[in-house]
Amino acid sequence: MTMVMTTRLLLGTAVLFACAEPRAPKHVAFGAPELLLPDPSDAETPITTANLRAQVLFHDDRPDLLVADPLVGITVVTDCDTTCRTIVLDHLGSPVRAHVVDLDRDGDRDILVADIGSLQSAETEQGRILLLQNDGNFSFQTKVLAEGLGRTACAETADFDGDGDIDVVGCVFGHLSGEVIWLEQQDGHFTKHTIDPRPGAIHAFPFDADGDGDMDIVASIAQLEEQVALYRNDGKGNFTKEVLVQGTHSCYGMSGLELSDLDDDGDIDILASNGDFMDRQCQQSSYTKTYKTLHGLDWLENDGHGRFERHDIARFYGAYAVRAADLDEDGDRDVVLAAYRDPSYADLTLDPSTIIWLENRGGTDFLRHDIKNTPSVVITIELADIDRDGDPDLLAGSMETESLSEGAHRLALMRVQTRP
Repeated sequence: MTMVMTTRLLLGTAVLFACAEPRAPKHVAFGAPELLLPDPSDAETPITTANLRAQVLFHDDRPDLLVADPLVGITVVTDCDTTCRTIVLDHLGSPVRAHVVDLDRDGDRDILVADIGSLQSAETEQGRILLLQNDGNFSFQTKVLAEGLGRTACAETADFDGDGDIDVVGCVFGHLSGEVIWLEQQDGHFTKHTIDPRPGAIHAFPFDADGDGDMDIVASIAQLEEQVALYRNDGKGNFTKEVLVQGTHSCYGMSGLELSDLDDDGDIDILASNGDFMDRQCQQSSYTKTYKTLHGLDWLENDGHGRFERHDIARFYGAYAVRAADLDEDGDRDVVLAAYRDPSYADLTLDPSTIIWLENRGGTDFLRHDIKNTPSVVITIELADIDRDGDPDLLAGSMETESLSEGAHRLALMRVQTRP
């Protein structure tokens, strides 16, 4: 069985749809939303989606889809050649993120899970980082790697101390308290180290930012800090913080993070979205028109030595989730950006579109295209060739149970269609 790589970039869409030689872009259209996972009519609890992740789990030659549902568990969507097969892994607390990795280096694929503990914004010690340990036949046993944490929003993997085993980085979003942590693996046991003691971390992805051979970490910090922070590794698991983006407003709303070599120059860039206005003070009408210009997407271009130049490539009200892939088959990476706008207080007249795609035309030139007939409330997206027809499909999920009839509830599939 092929060994599973350990970074978000290598497991994500950036490699699934890698760039080729430049060629004329094709026309891109998206099909109407299909409910890929309809809700069971007898479900006592509304089924929601916190995060979507396309990763290789069961088959070496195709991605599966991991659907993190904090009210039910992890649903794995697989074998979608005709109709999809689903496998539900439950009794996991409140999972909000899942990541495939062979953490114990035994040759099979495990699943790392971030258990937020409580969906409500409050001080809690119910957060956990879990490992669903594969017995070699895809029967999974739950192992607790860390517990007694605040609200835990993410867990990713890399070897941070250069000792040859795989460690874990976690985001403890918290409430009044939180932190960015790494768990040092030593003979199957994990020791917690605090990298950043501030609350508000929502994403933290490992990558070699400066090409020095060790794994650094980039994190998106919300909770009034409103930063993209880079933690440079000295190769032994000691990190130095550097601020790459500082929000200009208390309601800046850091929301999404994605690693991608957007300019195809051989190093890893960062896509950072801001558009979350879930804080109560940010829901006041006096702020509403500010969001039109405040929210959007930045491309942090890596010069190959870990120095980042910031480019504003889109302003988009409620910008939340971002992914990159070559949609128009011209050999470069385009960007899909989704907005999360709670209809109970968002001004939906500020922008008619929920999901847009940005056509990469070279340099910092990205042309906006609005995707029609998209779900109205989206919190997570993914790009993956789920139907195995050779091009990426767009998948969208929502935490809003009211949007079931519009296809956003749980999981919607929008097939990508291209023509010359």
